[in-house]
Amino acid sequence: MNLPGICRTKQIRGYAFPGIINNGSYYLTHLEVFADGLINCWEMVDLPLFKKKLRSGWVVTSIPDGDPLSIHGIGSLVVSNAKWNHTNKTLVKFIKTVLKQLNPRMENLYKCYGRETEEIGRVKYASVGIPNTRPWKTKEPNTPLVWGIFGKSLQHFRVSNDRLFLVNIQLFPDDTAVIFGSGEPITLDFNTFANQLRNPDYFRFPNRGDRVTIEQLVTFTAGEWKWSVKPESLQAEFHDLHNQVLGKPGAVKQCIEAYSNYLSKQTKETLNQLRQKYEAVPEHLRMYCGDMDTKDIPIRMILYGKEEIKKWSHYQIAKAMNKELPWIKIPEPPDENSA
Repeated sequence: MNLPGICRTKQIRGYAFPGIINNGSYYLTHLEVFADGLINCWEMVDLPLFKKKLRSGWVVTSIPDGDPLSIHGIGSLVVSNAKWNHTNKTLVKFIKTVLKQLNPRMENLYKCYGRETEEIGRVKYASVGIPNTRPWKTKEPNTPLVWGIFGKSLQHFRVSNDRLFLVNIQLFPDDTAVIFGSGEPITLDFNTFANQLRNPDYFRFPNRGDRVTIEQLVTFTAGEWKWSVKPESLQAEFHDLHNQVLGKPGAVKQCIEAYSNYLSKQTKETLNQLRQKYEAVPEHLRMYCGDMDTKDIPIRMILYGKEEIKKWSHYQIAKAMNKELPWIKIPEPPDENSA
């Protein structure tokens, strides 16, 4: 049929709540339930397939006492003396309740028909692609015609009633921060939130022995950190995210642009700009200033010397296996007389 092709985009509301993915290690994630019946558990599935994920152990409702739980963007914390909120059965019941709230008449639910993948030309693809979801709010009633305000979010630990709560903090372009996960949602202007962020009476990482609550999931005693970002680096990420929400380029994007400028022309000016932009990136995000293979190693070699290649994972693995050491080509430093 020789007709012009068209497509449309539909806004589908959803709710997110904490869950755990067992992918070799235990990863805290946000399980996302949408009004069309689809559930994001690192794969988009309908409810029957989600139950299959539970039975297979891909989604779990608890982890063994003394095992670490990896929290994206924060670290990996050992969990002990835990009281878990759900079993497989109660989690499914909870998801049905959430879905009913989103879609009271339970109409137009998407069905996967037992298939997680589709084969096109001998290549398998996910039946439903994982969406790029964003925090969303509106002051108007939730209807299909309301567009609302989109933002971005991060997690941190909030102090409340002598306990720590892992909270989700959503930042919006109207300069508000909405905090979920420690009782009723709290709305603050960004400056007030930023001041609280620097105050350990409001926000801090758990110490060994602290009781920690992740609402809808677990209350546990914190053990040791297997690894964690620096608190000041996480604070810097919140400020960077705030800039992005307001439409300004993020620190990583600015660094990538400065790196591209330096590759195009090696001068003292482009080198200094690269140094400034790279060091302005929150430390735990600097790996994203390069590609998935070399990460930020080429930039570090340019700024701090070629010995930085020894920090590259590929280099370390090759050395441990007595294989030929890999190398990364970087441009020579600018001439002393260059601008």
